Amino acid sequence: MHDSNTIIKFADDTMVVGLITDDDETAYMEEEEGLLTSGLLALKFHIILFTMTKLLEWVFGISVIGAAWALVTFDLLGLRLPEAYREVAWPMPVYLLVVFGCYSLATVGYRVATFNDCEEASKELQAQIKEAKEDLRKKGLKM
Repeated sequence: MHDSNTIIKFADDTMVVGLITDDDETAYMEEEEGLLTSGLLALKFHIILFTMTKLLEWVFGISVIGAAWALVTFDLLGLRLPEAYREVAWPMPVYLLVVFGCYSLATVGYRVATFNDCEEASKELQAQIKEAKEDLRKKGLKM
């Protein structure tokens, strides 16, 4: 319905949480309007509304991955996973850091390789610099 919104309504009708991206609050406002017309919002609901920035998206993603890593590595849920799984999971943050570094390097390299040259703008800027120098010479500045 609305790709930019995620609405979570708890089963016991105590809370609605809305995650809004791209500053599109359409789905969230429709849900809130439905709750207001049913009279439930005034009695039971607490609405939490927040906009997720890129930083929050990264922090949330890293937190989820970190929590999953901790659960597997330290066997916090008592799953009794084979030792081989734990041995693979233990160095996983280092592997992910290396993969992220490679991805970042490749992205920067690609962007540099496909950077558009603006020759017309360069010529225009050089002409403006030349004009400014001539103007300053006329005013008595020696270069």
